[in-house]
Amino acid sequence: MRLGAGVRRLLAALLLGMTAGLGGLPAAQADNAESPSFGSIQLLPAVEGDLNQDGNRSVGDLAIAASSIGRTSADPDWGSYAGADVSGDGQVDIADVSEIARWILSGVAEETAAIVLTGPGTARAGDSFDLIYGLSGRKSAITAEDLTLTYNPDQLELTGTEALDAERYAILDHVQSPGGIRFIAVRFGELQSSPSGDFVKLQFKVKPEAASGASAITVTRLIVSDGQGIETSVGSAAHHVTISTSLPGDYNHDGKMGVGDLAVTARFYGRTSEQPDWMEAKDYDLNGDGIVNIQDLAEIAAAIFAG
Repeated sequence: MRLGAGVRRLLAALLLGMTAGLGGLPAAQADNAESPSFGSIQLLPAVEGDLNQDGNRSVGDLAIAASSIGRTSADPDWGSYAGADVSGDGQVDIADVSEIARWILSGVAEETAAIVLTGPGTARAGDSFDLIYGLSGRKSAITAEDLTLTYNPDQLELTGTEALDAERYAILDHVQSPGGIRFIAVRFGELQSSPSGDFVKLQFKVKPEAASGASAITVTRLIVSDGQGIETSVGSAAHHVTISTSLPGDYNHDGKMGVGDLAVTARFYGRTSEQPDWMEAKDYDLNGDGIVNIQDLAEIAAAIFAG
């Protein structure tokens, strides 16, 4: 392959440093004895190519990749070197090293996976709601994952957990306690090579005695792995729900039922549970029949007259 002039200069400087009597360590690692060695990496960083896990792509990462040239997936210790295989072809070669060099010179950051939690922004005491867990920005394959989620047990109760596509995403086991759940899942078929999207529905109920205010539901830990057993820590994310103890149907939170509440409900008239924006409209389905219709409006009108 033909390398750019900048990449060639960077590689030449790297190779010169590696032959300068550093006891086998890449030059970048010799300058900082406390930097983790590549062989010690167990969890790959979210940013691909950051092999020394310092949060940046630099010549330190380039040195680690260059010292791994020739390693293949057939080696028994491949797990210690697979992070340098940025092309994902099962071997570390000059193409991987030059790719990291290009990233360093261009300053272009690789895609970083992000946890996505989707759910309502508000809920009333006694209400039930769904929270959807998914990923965005992930391009590398995922075969298995280990997720830990926490919430305030004084405000919320987790009543159910289910995969959105049970044929291609299987929750193998889970451990649940008040205030948290950890589950382990595997993916099949297209969900391995297309790792971004929505995957799990978590069903919550606001406790009747819950105090009003914000309540956080947080993924505190997510570890994913590809088919070669290379684990990556994705990070954390939180979704906040504001709990209201106001009257059912008091959507403008003024402590009484009025035409303001009727007008807000009418804005979602005709929405059903089959439509993609149902999570937003669901709160206005007062009788819980899966549709915002004249019955919900009539219930609010009756409450206005009841005063």
